Amino acid sequence: MRLMFQAALVTGLFYGWYASAAMYGFWQPWCSPPVIGMGVGLALGDPATGVLLGGMLQAIYLGMIAPGGNTPSEPQLAASVAIPIAMATGMDFNTAVALAVPVDILGAFVTVLRYIIDGFFVEPADNYAAKADTRGLWRCAFLWPFIIKFVLGFLIVFCAVMLGTDAVQAFVSNIPEWLQHGLSVAGGILPAIGFALMVLIIDRTEYIPLFLIGYFMVQYGGLSVMACAIFAVCAALFITFFRMDIVAQAREGIADDEEDEEEEDKEPVGNTLDRGDVNRFIFRWLLYAEVPHSYQRMQGLAVSLAMVPALKKMYPGEENKDKLAAALVRESMYFNTEALWGASVVGVALAMEEEQAATGAMSDQDATASINGLKVGFMGPLAGIGDSIDWATVIMLCFSLAIPICIEGNVGGVVPVLVVFPIYAMLIAFLLGNMGYRLGGSAISKLFTSGMVDRLIECASMIGMMMMGALGSSYVTVTLANEAAQSTLDSIIPGLLPLLTIFCLYFIFKNVTQKMPIITLAIIGIAIVLAAAGIL
Repeated sequence: MRLMFQAALVTGLFYGWYASAAMYGFWQPWCSPPVIGMGVGLALGDPATGVLLGGMLQAIYLGMIAPGGNTPSEPQLAASVAIPIAMATGMDFNTAVALAVPVDILGAFVTVLRYIIDGFFVEPADNYAAKADTRGLWRCAFLWPFIIKFVLGFLIVFCAVMLGTDAVQAFVSNIPEWLQHGLSVAGGILPAIGFALMVLIIDRTEYIPLFLIGYFMVQYGGLSVMACAIFAVCAALFITFFRMDIVAQAREGIADDEEDEEEEDKEPVGNTLDRGDVNRFIFRWLLYAEVPHSYQRMQGLAVSLAMVPALKKMYPGEENKDKLAAALVRESMYFNTEALWGASVVGVALAMEEEQAATGAMSDQDATASINGLKVGFMGPLAGIGDSIDWATVIMLCFSLAIPICIEGNVGGVVPVLVVFPIYAMLIAFLLGNMGYRLGGSAISKLFTSGMVDRLIECASMIGMMMMGALGSSYVTVTLANEAAQSTLDSIIPGLLPLLTIFCLYFIFKNVTQKMPIITLAIIGIAIVLAAAGIL
């Protein structure tokens, strides 16, 4: 009982942090299934089993991202509830994976509830901003949303784990053998969902042969996933960056870079802020970006709150209180983007606020229209780039490296998730945020016109496609119950059934995009039926 209390406490804290959404770029990877599994494993004295279960769960959700804040599922809740209960009851790993799916579907409703809660604080936050009451704004845009959502998330998971263990234990002990086998079969098939979705998200059909190369490198060559990853990175870098036409473009761009060098060193006209002020603003932006996220304003209040110290420096003293209030209100308008790449546009907004404070060249109305027009104009394209690179590619590659190590029961598998992605997130946010502040709107235009973003996406897509093939070959399990028939299939094409399963799901998801929970439950049901019929 004491160990289960510890496990419930650990998972409650993980999910509480996830629900609060504080510190963008950290809470997503640090509250992922492999890390939660490690935390539960440490609490129960078996970290190897914890990371194993976390890795198996993460494989299902490889292709599931939340563009625009739209969360189709919540693996964090599934992991927080399923892993401690599975470890406490001694449940079969594949069965635990199958039983986690209904829990994750409920997580989408929790996300909606969080956004609704944040909405109650929008009006009072506006009132405080209009009075330049920054303490009141902080309470409404951060403190109360953080506390309420953290406590809500903690209680949901803590109670589910503490109250659900006995019920799940009784349920598992009474599951008939045919259903246990069916759930085990479903658990072997479910990881195919993540790989199929990743192929769909990469959306480069010309790279599907790379998927097949990765798949059959494992099937025929017996290579490890890590060996495939090294090969994929080398091949993608060679193909992307050493083409003759790209080399020519790079040479042509040298002259342009030299012409722009002086412009890059220019500071905004106001020159009130130093580098430390800008970096503190970017850090605050990452800390607050998703905490006050509501349906009414999305991230608007986070921008205003992040700018408070900088705006106070621009408008010091009681005599500038009205100007400070106008700026706070102006920055709290509707805004929604991917926060890492979006650091560039909020950096531009900071520079525009500084110039407005120094010169007063525009009326408050014109400044509001100009600054918010720029933010709204760039937030969509930057969200598309950020979601594609950060959440559909980079973090998925980190998970791709982590999963095979975790499934071996090695706690070192969490390193790419715990360390690599957060470092990447900080580098991207601070680099782009400072660049946006220095260069203004031209900084963002350069991202779109330089071609570098396209080359990064192309390279990452090739790596991702080959890695999905290698992982799919290793972790999707579909075998016939008739050993002779299965042996015949293997002699023709090894791993044919898992490959067909992945691409069958790919074509389903390509044509049916809004039925993920139904499709997932259907897979479990079909697996149970086929297992009961003696086919699988």
